[in-house]
Amino acid sequence: MLLSRRHPKAMALSALAVVATLLLGAISVARVVSADTMERVNARADAYVARNIPWLQTGGWGFAIAGRQSTFTYVRFVKVRPGFTRAELRVKSVSPTTLHALSADSSWNESSINWTTAPYVRKSTPAVGTSKASNAWVALDVTPLIESGATDFSFQISAPNSGGVMLGTRESGWAAQLVLSYAPGSSTTAAPTTAKPTTTVKPTTTAKPTTTAVPTTSKPTTTAKPTTTAAPTTVKPVTTQPAPTTTGGHATHGPGVPVDTARIPVGDPGWSSSRVVPATHGWSIGDPAFRINCRYSHMRFDDPIVFPGSVGASHLHTFFGNTAVTANSTPQSVRATGNSTCSGGTANRSAYWSPAIIDTATNTPVANTMNQVDLDHHLQVYYKAGYEGVLGENIRNFPEGLRMIAGSAMSRAPQPEVVWYSCEEGTNPIPIQPRWTTCAPGQLFVFAIEFPQCWDGVNLDSPDHKSHMAYGVGWPDKGCPASHPVALPQITQRYRYRVPATGMANWRLSSDTYEGEPGYSGHADWMNGWDPAVFQRVVSNCLNAHRDCSMNLLGDGYALG
Repeated sequence: MLLSRRHPKAMALSALAVVATLLLGAISVARVVSADTMERVNARADAYVARNIPWLQTGGWGFAIAGRQSTFTYVRFVKVRPGFTRAELRVKSVSPTTLHALSADSSWNESSINWTTAPYVRKSTPAVGTSKASNAWVALDVTPLIESGATDFSFQISAPNSGGVMLGTRESGWAAQLVLSYAPGSSTTAAPTTAKPTTTVKPTTTAKPTTTAVPTTSKPTTTAKPTTTAAPTTVKPVTTQPAPTTTGGHATHGPGVPVDTARIPVGDPGWSSSRVVPATHGWSIGDPAFRINCRYSHMRFDDPIVFPGSVGASHLHTFFGNTAVTANSTPQSVRATGNSTCSGGTANRSAYWSPAIIDTATNTPVANTMNQVDLDHHLQVYYKAGYEGVLGENIRNFPEGLRMIAGSAMSRAPQPEVVWYSCEEGTNPIPIQPRWTTCAPGQLFVFAIEFPQCWDGVNLDSPDHKSHMAYGVGWPDKGCPASHPVALPQITQRYRYRVPATGMANWRLSSDTYEGEPGYSGHADWMNGWDPAVFQRVVSNCLNAHRDCSMNLLGDGYALG
């Protein structure tokens, strides 16, 4: 299961309890008595992952830092005297575990909390260290990972199994250390250092930045109206016919990976009525959460948020939920018309879409059609609270007409904490990570997008389709920024594809129009189509009440069917 922003993964895993304070203070170099010709250098604080919140606890897969799940973390060492013969990275483990370390660019700004400027990994062959007991130091030989002559460098540390580590301050004695060995007779006087003043990072007050903003031709920003219940309407037939093109596209959002349109799969017709039924099981006390499943509906070269009214202007998208979505769809038409392939039928006519996955060997769009269970769970949507410091009791219902985009089709680098990939089931599952993951035949390839949950309270859209929304400013209780004060449920869309016997070596997102590693252009869209009265039951009975309503439960003895 995906972990949530504590992370979506954290919703299915219990944390291994470890808390340590991270230091954003001055740099310090401490030296051991030089008879052994060694120096120990303490790590710079991990500002990127910590987001200026001084907490770290381990989770089932990797690190959960400041309540945010992560598969890796960075530590930095500065002003290290060159000329050593061996460099050993030591990190305290809290249980028997294996750690991996990669070297990363050292030229990052500690005062930044923006993942888009975080270090990139330089080396592909990791140093590996293992502890056999709890509360033991894991030692990793990182000598080959340090470039000759470098005096500043960083390491990316990952915990690929269920173990964990402590990162603390120099004072706590748990700080990650770099132990440097020098040849006999070498001077052990550390290079002079200048302490940098502690930098206080201001809370983020805008939506999470992406690598490159997507130019748009959107409609003017609209203003929210009071929530009302839509009148019964006549259901339109399912629309599955793609635009007559093999690439689709627009200069600012495409043109898209080539597609054989004759191979676009037929989607599910969906339900034409609301499906609210008596629940067969109950909710539990836990992190406020509600989940639904959606079947695949259709594919089109359309994007009614980015290119409203422009048929065939986008790369190929895969649509879930509302079956009548086209380039001409509006929030009003989405709420009032169309069947729904999601749990609850027309109680949830919301539209969910993402770039299609294309097998570039044959230009075939990939569909999850191996068995009925996979079809029923092709898209899993989480509506959550309690993450990023946004408390469940503060959550409000979505305003009618709200729409938004997460991620960027124009990105050419990973988008951590927004776009995630993982492999589920089978042997050797791979936890979520911000880079494209190749899964084995038979496994589930998961492509996940996390949306911001803090609304400005006024605009239902914005020119970039993002700035009217923002991510929370920090765990455990900082909540939404002042610029976006209205807390809404946080949406995570998890697209799941069963890998066939032929593998997925040639798969790419339809928006991956660049050369090289796929997945950088990950993004997804959402347009509100919920029956407001039905979703208010979710807000009141599940999210506000701090209940885990599992899959489809409304928290009042009923569920979506």
